[in-house]
Amino acid sequence: MSRSRFEKAASAPTRLRAGALALTLLFLLAGCSRSSSLPEPGIEKVQTETTAISVFYPTSKILIEERRVVPVQENMPLVALRELFKAEPQEHKIVVVVPSAKVRSVSVDRKTGVATVDFTREILDFPEADRKAKLVAFAAIVETLKQFDEIKGFKILVEGKDRGTVAGKDIESFWGEISLKKQPFPIVRSPEATETAQ
Repeated sequence: MSRSRFEKAASAPTRLRAGALALTLLFLLAGCSRSSSLPEPGIEKVQTETTAISVFYPTSKILIEERRVVPVQENMPLVALRELFKAEPQEHKIVVVVPSAKVRSVSVDRKTGVATVDFTREILDFPEADRKAKLVAFAAIVETLKQFDEIKGFKILVEGKDRGTVAGKDIESFWGEISLKKQPFPIVRSPEATETAQ
């Protein structure tokens, strides 16, 4: 009998502890369900500043200007020339006649205003032998750079070099009729354009 009373007495605190544990678990579960129903903090979208640039696409005969809205970057002449050599016009169904080259870099000397444009070696592989197509393509480079007032002239490098050979091709010979021997090339703006820029 004494043993039975002891067991009954011992079981009472055990039931109390079990009840307390159950209440704690219910409280925690209720707390979790409430927290999960709270709205997640929203992700604020950072607005990127944009600007409009012109890209002059050459066909074998003429230049076609297209406007692009692009994110503002520190080196906008590089952005514009890379758009040109992507050769992917969006507004006109035309065949863009330029070599399948990439623009490695564009740097502008702040004192002289001369831009140095460095191309990959593919720039030496002009896709057509027609002289006019080469002149129009060269004009596309000139016009695309001309929109940046700080650029007064430019010179071209191939794989970082302005002379010698790359893949067995003479750099200074460039596109034949268009040689790099008289670099830098001046960028001539009309007086009206200069006054407008000022």
